[in-house]
Parts: sequence; structure tokens; C-alpha cells
Amino acid sequence: MITQILLTAGFSKRMGQPKANLVFGDNTVLELGINAARQAGIHDHIIVVGHHEDEIKALHRNSLSSNVVWVTNPQPELGMLTSLKLALNEISDGDCSGFFFSPVDYPLVRSADYRALLNAFNQLQEKDEFSSEGCVLSPSYRGKRGHPVLCSMKIKEKLLNLSDRDTPKAAFENSQRVEVAVEHEGVLLDMDTPEDYARLQKIYESR
Repeated sequence: MITQILLTAGFSKRMGQPKANLVFGDNTVLELGINAARQAGIHDHIIVVGHHEDEIKALHRNSLSSNVVWVTNPQPELGMLTSLKLALNEISDGDCSGFFFSPVDYPLVRSADYRALLNAFNQLQEKDEFSSEGCVLSPSYRGKRGHPVLCSMKIKEKLLNLSDRDTPKAAFENSQRVEVAVEHEGVLLDMDTPEDYARLQKIYESR
């Protein structure tokens, strides 16, 4: 089993409203993230909320009711790693072979990106080619790594052992890194401001 983790605990100060609740077409950003994973065969999801928790949950109470675990970060200002650690504590090592994680604000990620990462992950697993130090797979576009990131369970242990002041990248040192090429730049495009939102909406509408 592979679990998806979406991180949406931040304050979204520059955006001025919760990024998870922004709309693209008929879906919110959070729904787009969950649906992309579900269409690729991922059906277990952990959503970490913090600031704007009530607003996000209220909007998605019905649309994301199945196979979703909501986790609250009481101190999201301490950084993304604290949210990721809280989510990882919800994952049982015996039931799970790996996990995706991503900030919520990558609305242009597609189900094909999840499938490409899963296929590469499964091939490594079948050939017993995972490093003993853990494996991290990232989508890449024109040589640049993006999100979502897919990790083997060994990386869970490394992430949990980090100081909250670290970033997730610190857990990837000495680990096996695999880049999976994808055909579009959506895996690189996040959004922090209303201008970013407008720009990504135009790209979304032109697809």
C-alpha cells in the first residue's frame, strides 16, 4: 500500500486565503491533489491542516469523506517538517511500502505523474534495487525536480529522526535518488500569491 500525504497547514499569508480552498475548474486545489492520486490507484490519504483548519474541513467535509485521515498541526509556524512528521506517525510500517508527500499548492500535477512515479517505484521494488539507505523518487521536468515526492519506508525513519529545524531534504542525504521524467512543468509550479494563482489558472484552462 502507498499513502498520499498532502500538507496544507500553512498560513497562506501572501495568498490571503487558504490555498487548499482555491478553485480550478470544478474542483478545489485540495480536491485536485486527492483526485490525481486516486486516479492513479492511491486510495489512502493523510491531509495535514493547521491554520484555516475549520475553513478547509468545512468546504471538503462531503467531497473528501472516504479514506481520508485529517491530522492537525498545532504549531505549523515551526515549518513543513513538523507537519510531515505528524502525518508519518499515522502510517503503519507493516501496512505500507511507501508514501507520497507534497505541499497542497501544486494544482497542475496530474494522475499521470503519480502513475509514472509508482511504475518506477514498483520496478525498483520488483528487482530488489532499493538502497538500504532508502529511496526517494521525484518527478523531473527539463532536469528540475518537483512534487510529489515518493519515498520508501526507510525514509520515514530518517525524517522522524530529524530536528524540526531541518528540511525534508536533510533526510535524503546518502539515500538513493531517482528522477522520473514527466512531460509537463506542472510538477514544478506552486503558488504563493494571487498573481501566481491567476497564472496557474490560465495554464490549467489551456490544457
